[in-house]
Amino acid sequence: MIGRTGKLAAGSFILAVLLWYAGAGDAQAKMIDAGPLVAIPVFALGYALVAWQTRPRREKSGLALVAIGAALGAFVGWTLVAGLNVWLDRSAAEPRDADVVDMRTSSRSPPVAVVLFEGRRVDFPAEIAHGCKEGRHAVLSVRRGGLGARWVEKARCPDVKSR
Repeated sequence: MIGRTGKLAAGSFILAVLLWYAGAGDAQAKMIDAGPLVAIPVFALGYALVAWQTRPRREKSGLALVAIGAALGAFVGWTLVAGLNVWLDRSAAEPRDADVVDMRTSSRSPPVAVVLFEGRRVDFPAEIAHGCKEGRHAVLSVRRGGLGARWVEKARCPDVKSR
């Protein structure tokens, strides 16, 4: 028989899969300034662990289920926050210059574009990097994010002749 913690873990997993396929996983991959948003699910996870720790000993479930629930909770929380950041965004895209450093391909994951943007390396799905190749100048369409974390909507590498 599955207890309350097991049902919560199963529900979290199902919610994570639904959010991922609804586009939240893609939203995570396009984030530039994710740092502040990571705090939301981390604080929620910390609260849940403290709440679990303060329960009477006879009510505590197995540590393995708590660990699984915590990991799924953090994943679901982060997926939800990243998706909301994109879905709530009503800002206009702003063009920003970047330089393509690498176009990574792997048999295990989708291709990734890596650019030098504002002095740091940023990666995002290569499918939104239209015409970009390593060593080229790129123009990123950057949006502010509904929760304040900027994200790349698309990137294009203009023809060398038009520069």
